[in-house]
Amino acid sequence: MKQKIMTPSYLSIAKDIALKIVEGELKEGQRILGRSTLAATYNTSSETIRRALHLLMDMKVVDIKPQSGIYIRSVQSAKQYLNSLQNENQLKQLLESLDDMKKQYEDLNERMLSTVKEIVTTRYSYQTSDDYFPTYRILIPQQSHLCLKMIGESRFWQNTGATIIAIQRKNNMILSPGPYAYFYGGDTLILVGTIAQIDAAKNYVMKEETNDSI
Repeated sequence: MKQKIMTPSYLSIAKDIALKIVEGELKEGQRILGRSTLAATYNTSSETIRRALHLLMDMKVVDIKPQSGIYIRSVQSAKQYLNSLQNENQLKQLLESLDDMKKQYEDLNERMLSTVKEIVTTRYSYQTSDDYFPTYRILIPQQSHLCLKMIGESRFWQNTGATIIAIQRKNNMILSPGPYAYFYGGDTLILVGTIAQIDAAKNYVMKEETNDSI
């Protein structure tokens, strides 16, 4: 359940005063109530009113004159302040939406990983399964010549005959990777194929990168 974030009281009060200025209830140059009276009006503390007024003063909406009072400075500044709040709320909504999508992605990825784990035996080296379509796992070592190459570039299927159905990369499972997916050291390839094809795939994966010079 998503926890609702409460707006601080001083921000709500500052917004309300700015609205009254924009709507004409408070006029430019008008002296408004003192802090104590405003505190009673909004049923809050004098410190909360002080924070709200200083925020409005920083935004050039009001002027606070010692020994004189609080005066409305600018309707335009009040409008700009309210617009900034609206933009901030829109940004907050977008960030919350992004956070929701991230959680949905993580949940989907977890379910995908769980499903694949049900059909793939978890080990560090490849092995057969008793299923009709057995799957095999091969860990790519850091020194493999495949590291940082794309699947299509490596001509993996052409060189081994085995088909890559997924790549497990740490906690992520990449299903049906296309020709532009990269190999990285530490990836685990999940393959289907004959025993001979899997042997060829293992040898191909274990082949180390060479730096031949002319």
